[in-house]
Amino acid sequence: MLLQQTSTTWDLRYEPPPISSGLKLYMLFLFFICIITGIKVVRLWRDGRSARKRQDMNHGYPQRLQVASISLGQWIVCTFLIWGILASITLYDESNGLLASKTVPTSAILFTIEEFSTLLTLTLLVVFLLFLARWYVLRRLGKLRHDQPDEQQTHPS
Repeated sequence: MLLQQTSTTWDLRYEPPPISSGLKLYMLFLFFICIITGIKVVRLWRDGRSARKRQDMNHGYPQRLQVASISLGQWIVCTFLIWGILASITLYDESNGLLASKTVPTSAILFTIEEFSTLLTLTLLVVFLLFLARWYVLRRLGKLRHDQPDEQQTHPS
């Protein structure tokens, strides 16, 4: 039998670049936001159940819902702002690297586009999670306000 010898070589032009430290920090930030959102929703859900059982919806629960809604809205804005800053810094660094090279490899441009699309996808997923949590909080607040009787009807003057 004749063994055929083949050799393989690595083409570094098609090797993805290492993940930058800024991207790693941003992914940690997104994970942190997901954890915070989950904790907020679970606490509000638990507080709502216990408040309903005790029939004391007027003792701070609506205020906690309002504060949570505002906080989630702020996290949405913060996520987009940090993504924008990271995207502009990365684009600047990549552009400087491409300008410094004498030839611009197509793979470098494609990897840059791939990184931006990955960052945007992750950002939009986290913002969607925040949006759903805020929507949940606002629905609970609206239901709570709708279910409460008017103060004038319960305490005639």
